[in-house]
Amino acid sequence: FTQVKLNHKWGVINAEGKRVIDCIYDEVSVDNNGLAKVQLNGKWGFVNTEGKQVVDCIYDDVWWFYEDFAKVQLNGKWGYIDTESKLVVDCIYDDAWSFSDGLARVQSNGKWGVINTELKPVVDCIYDETDKFQDGLAVVQLNGKLGYMNTQGKLVIAFIYDYAGNFCNGFANVCINRKWGVINTQGIRVVDCIYDKRICVTLVFICLLYT
Repeated sequence: FTQVKLNHKWGVINAEGKRVIDCIYDEVSVDNNGLAKVQLNGKWGFVNTEGKQVVDCIYDDVWWFYEDFAKVQLNGKWGYIDTESKLVVDCIYDDAWSFSDGLARVQSNGKWGVINTELKPVVDCIYDETDKFQDGLAVVQLNGKLGYMNTQGKLVIAFIYDYAGNFCNGFANVCINRKWGVINTQGIRVVDCIYDKRICVTLVFICLLYT
């Protein structure tokens, strides 16, 4: 599917050149799952590649569907719709991320938390920052220090680091007092924080794998 423009309006054609979405929209963006984000009169919605409007153009912004949910913005706040176009999480969040591995990060009153695909809070919005989950753990920040929580929202590595990276193959870079080291998913330092520069965790993984 490809976007096309006619008389200053956008539509979509398929691989045979047939117009499947009429050129009536101000903007169009197509994904590979048979949906197009469309903008009309400054508002966004979704149209499928049969030309059917599946989500009305009522939102200030929309993102793609991930794990059957798409985040949408209304009046400056974010919520989520399901694949039946129902608003299942009210637009109450200051910011929000798409779902990944059953979880999504959300922000309220400047603090971050996590909800699951059952649309229930896993972590209340209490953290200054959160990052994506890697190897079952996510970096969280509170009062200027960083630690890690698991997918159940439990803090498993304490807030002691000035920098904490995402895990890769079970290892992550960490920094204390401008000195770098590496920890594993149990929080054990496999490389002490004594080095001036960040360490390649992939090399640490390879070295430990063959020792």
